[in-house]
Amino acid sequence: ASQFVADWDHWIAFVLLVLLGLHMIHNGLRADHATEQEKPGQHSFWILAVTALATSIDALAVGVGLAFVDVNIFLAAGAIGLATMTMVTLGTLLGRALGAV
Repeated sequence: ASQFVADWDHWIAFVLLVLLGLHMIHNGLRADHATEQEKPGQHSFWILAVTALATSIDALAVGVGLAFVDVNIFLAAGAIGLATMTMVTLGTLLGRALGAV
């Protein structure tokens, strides 16, 4: 079973990412001026809870994956934390600089 997953996992990820990209391009090119003036909707508790659960499952998968690889866990955790902090900081600064484009 693991060989079957290994044979197909990259193709499934590729197709999903292509479909997501095409959907984003389609929505970006679609002329929908009526929704531009609307205030952003608030997220419900359940949407945030499901997002938090999905993020936790993703972190669990990374942790389990790192446990099976011969790496220094403290170095890996530090690198992941540093990369996350860098990306969040750059995204925040870029968002403030660009404002509402």
